[in-house]
Amino acid sequence: MAGVGTETNNFLSPGDLIGSRYKVIRPLGSGGMASVYLAEDLVLGETQVAIKILRQTGNFKDDLVHRFLREVRLTHKINHENVVRTFDFGQDGDTLYYTMEYLAGSTLESALGNEVIPLESILGIAVQLMRGISAVHAVGVIHRDMKPANVRILDEGRLKITDFGISRGGVSNLTSSSGEIVGTIAYLAPETLVGEDSTIAVDFYAIGAILYQHLTGHPPIDDEVPARLIMRKGEEMPPDPREFRPDVPEWLAQ
Repeated sequence: MAGVGTETNNFLSPGDLIGSRYKVIRPLGSGGMASVYLAEDLVLGETQVAIKILRQTGNFKDDLVHRFLREVRLTHKINHENVVRTFDFGQDGDTLYYTMEYLAGSTLESALGNEVIPLESILGIAVQLMRGISAVHAVGVIHRDMKPANVRILDEGRLKITDFGISRGGVSNLTSSSGEIVGTIAYLAPETLVGEDSTIAVDFYAIGAILYQHLTGHPPIDDEVPARLIMRKGEEMPPDPREFRPDVPEWLAQ
């Protein structure tokens, strides 16, 4: 499920109830207008889920609500070994929420960081991510926020795509700390940075960027200044990965 992180924008406290069914245990992570919590499902009993809530604010637009509900309904249809399961969704007062399976373990980001990994392992990651994202696209959903922090590694080595970009409203959401902005922009397709509508191509671009980073230890295009990174992504081609790693075969470099 969504990655464990430092909660800086708590909407809920341990013990709070959502939808008269889910009892909050502790926060798991936060970003933008959404927060994720570990919760107990009181209906099923002793069942833990991850619950993502989207708090409505004064600038919370109806089209975002409609998209949230539409995409949760669609992701609920996905039953694939490389995609987190979505269980339930609803509204409690001014809070929209949906629940997902709770996944222990680490994210691809925390487990590997910028580590260069063997080619065989890279190909295994590629196959799992492509199978998972194909299942997402098959129900009409575009993830929009594929990055290592949104990929979970289970104990047996299986990968699960998590944290769909349901609550994202485009580039305007990139308003957090500089480091987080750069970390997100690194995986965003250039067209999304100039306001074009997202297609499934943006998810394939992001997977390519993830694989490039783990092949070489570097993002395809890197810059510590967010504005300059955005400009460079629209103007430059990434270096050939063989410049960093000569053992990359030509077909994979292409």
